[in-house]
Amino acid sequence: IDTSDETVGYKIRDAETQKIPYMLVVGGDEAEAGTVSVRSHADGQQGTVPVQEFLDRVGPEFEPTLD
Repeated sequence: IDTSDETVGYKIRDAETQKIPYMLVVGGDEAEAGTVSVRSHADGQQGTVPVQEFLDRVGPEFEPTLD
């Protein structure tokens, strides 16, 4: 979570240069609607989706694998 006083544009560029896999932007409208604006490092902008839909979509990517 980036709570710095930098502009949103700066934060987005910084996340892209750090190759952060997913960047979620939550403003007042998104918070009220229970959604997040998603940007994937691999695919670029993916739009606004409900929080649970995002978690369902990417959750398996972050689950540990069992051998």
